[in-house]
Amino acid sequence: PERSEFWNNKGAALAKLHRYDEAVAHFDRALQIDTLNADAWYNKGEALRRLNQYAQAIEDFDKVIEIDSGHARAWNSKGLALKALGKDNEADAAFAKGSELILNGSKRQITH
Repeated sequence: PERSEFWNNKGAALAKLHRYDEAVAHFDRALQIDTLNADAWYNKGEALRRLNQYAQAIEDFDKVIEIDSGHARAWNSKGLALKALGKDNEADAAFAKGSELILNGSKRQITH
């Protein structure tokens, strides 16, 4: 019960089932255990983005980027959330950063 990655993995499984509210609760539990779990921050941001909670999702993607500035998927997802809020210039900058990281060999590439 005190392993952050277990809570993150269960949240990820719930998110795959489109049970985003439940997934967020599991990601929150993972983050209570380990506030530097970039995967949990990213997954929580993705779940919130899918719940159209874009401002909170952006905050979570920013946390990922604070922990791991080379996280290309976080930059891309931040761009998607910014785009949904009509912040096109900021979104384009986030997309550009994500693309730059991929071109430079980021380990956290965008997978769709």
